[in-house]
Amino acid sequence: MSDVIKLETPNEDVFSDILNVLCEQALNGNKKEQDFLEKHIFFEKWNTIQSKLETEGSTWYVWWMDGVRTLMQMNKKGTT
Repeated sequence: MSDVIKLETPNEDVFSDILNVLCEQALNGNKKEQDFLEKHIFFEKWNTIQSKLETEGSTWYVWWMDGVRTLMQMNKKGTT
């Protein structure tokens, strides 16, 4: 059995979970969360975000972690 490489810090794990909840709400039709993701996290239109949320791979991972780190910065600044 091979070891799994863990790339995220514990703090990134927490914010990834938070972002996951926000994305789930947005995918379930929550317009407020869709707007938040567009304007403050991913800086893309909702249909583009939605499409990316339905994919996987290394490009997706980099995109996702950029969103996680943006959310972390917002929290650090007290803007969330």
